[in-house]
Amino acid sequence: MQAKDLSGAALTYDGEGLTRVRSAPPGYRTTNVRTAVGVGEDAFRRLAEGLMGWELHRLAGLRVDAAAPAAAEGVDVVPGFGVGPLRLSAPCRVVWTERSPTRTGFGYGTLPGHPESGEEGFVALLEANGLVVLDLFAFSRHSNWFYRAGGPVAEAAQRLVTRRYVAAAKALAGGLAG
Repeated sequence: MQAKDLSGAALTYDGEGLTRVRSAPPGYRTTNVRTAVGVGEDAFRRLAEGLMGWELHRLAGLRVDAAAPAAAEGVDVVPGFGVGPLRLSAPCRVVWTERSPTRTGFGYGTLPGHPESGEEGFVALLEANGLVVLDLFAFSRHSNWFYRAGGPVAEAAQRLVTRRYVAAAKALAGGLAG
């Protein structure tokens, strides 16, 4: 599925924009990761630009088919996980963005064809003490009976991708070892 084919699709969940305030609707699993990935303004800038330009996703091992080169409200994106015919596409739409000297990020919500229903937010933070933090908050549930049946596998895949996001954020920021 390509990002340009999604313009008429509706989000598959309620609670659009809730990841911006780190909240979730009832009945959804949450992922909550907040970890230091670097130090200083240059590290923050690299992480922020890499996050907004889909590089965080690419470095995490996902193929990214986006309707625009950078995250912006309304932009459709289809991250893909896997190889060849075993690639799982996960269509999403950016539902919020923000940029400031100390906080940059976006959240995207699921579209039809995504194995989950929900939203994921990615934020780069520059804290007052100079630490650069990746703040990832998501809520999700399986989108249909097929993915519910494979729940443990799907949840393990989500944990793996989250670990890869953290490693990618460290690489972008010039990161902290570990």
